[in-house]
This record gives sequence, C-alpha cells and structure tokens, in this order.
Amino acid sequence: MNEPEIGQEINLIKNEEKRTVTVSNVAENMHQMGGTYPKHKIEAQSETGREMKLVLKDVSERPDERYFFPGETKEMSSAERYLYKWNILRQKGLPTAGSMRIVDKGTVAMGDMTADGSQFFGKEIVGRFFESEYQKKRPLTKAEERYLEINPRDIKEKLNNLFMDAWNKGIILPDDDYYDLLVQPDGSWQVMILDISNLRPRNVSDKLEDFEEIRNDMSSDVDFVRNYLLKIKQND
Repeated sequence: MNEPEIGQEINLIKNEEKRTVTVSNVAENMHQMGGTYPKHKIEAQSETGREMKLVLKDVSERPDERYFFPGETKEMSSAERYLYKWNILRQKGLPTAGSMRIVDKGTVAMGDMTADGSQFFGKEIVGRFFESEYQKKRPLTKAEERYLEINPRDIKEKLNNLFMDAWNKGIILPDDDYYDLLVQPDGSWQVMILDISNLRPRNVSDKLEDFEEIRNDMSSDVDFVRNYLLKIKQND
C-alpha cells in the first residue's frame, strides 16, 4: 500500500456500489488503530461534499486455505476475502469495525474509530510498550487514564465472553491478534475483533481445551498494559 497523497481520488467499493472520495489530509502512519497490518489515517471528501475520516489498511497476503470459510476461494483478492470475513462477523453479531469497503486488491477502508480521541489497547499496543520511544516520561492520554479506571476483571470477563461467543458461533479467533479493546475519552469501552485475515471456521476436531493458552494470553495482556501505564504515570 502506497502512502496516500492529498488530492488523490480513492474508490471505495462494496458489492456493486462504488464511491469516489478525494483525500484532503493525510495523518502519520497509524499506531493506535489496532491490529498488525500497515495502515494510514486520512481525511477525505465525498462527491457530495461529505467529510470523512478513514483508515486505509493493507491486508495483502498469500491465501492460506486453512483459514477459509465456506464460500471463500483462492481466486478472491486479499481485500475481497477480508471483506467476506468481516461480513461473517457482522452476520453472526460479533463486534468488529462498523464499516468497511474495498479500495484495491490488497487494501480496505474503514471508518476511523479513534477520531474522537479513543484509543485501542490490544496486541499491537502490547508490542509498542517495548519501544523506548513509548516508555519515555509523558502524561497519559485521556483514554489511557480511562483505561486505568476500568476494573481489569471486567475486561477479562468480556474477553472470555468474546472468545466463547465466537467459539459457539463456529469461529476461532486468530492466535496472533485475537482482540482489540477500544477505550473512549468518556470511559466507555468495548472489545472487538479487528484482525480478520486469520479468523478461521471451527472444525469438528477442535477442542476447547486446546485453546486455553490463547485465553490465558488474552487475560495476561490486560495486566501487562495496565502495569506499563501505571509505570509511565508514576514516572511522569
């Protein structure tokens, strides 16, 4: 995915519908959107003059049939498969991005869920805590402060419920990036599934006890993020 440029026209495609938007501003490469794929945050204007805040996400990858759902094929582009799995999550009532459209074969566009100052606290942020730049003394953001106000047991319960809800609906969460937690400046929060590529259907041979490590990792991530935020706050 090339970095978008101001004035560039981008097509947003879903089913047979195509919308064209013009990029009006390009933010820095996003780190707080969640997930592991490269992404860019942009502002754009529709043909009717509507202002939009979007995230363009690179989802290009080689197809792996182990992760295919019924109806998914190697002939589909990476973006088509990504949108296909997103639709499965929506149809099954599992929390995920609220909107999605295809930009090209390897890129999708989603609404920017952090435009209001919200932040994601998932697997990506766990990795970023090891970056020296992130560990510098600084005031916590409003969303980070709100994260610390949440009872960690409540988060862990929601994560376990998310895993079991997906399991009961025939879906295995990806073992490398199983959830994201969105915290808004007003303190409201929700867990959701944003890393869609490595979702896979549950097979008859899958046993719940074989996924205990994933569930334990989900729980330990909550404590890890909390401890690092407390450390940064104490250093401020």
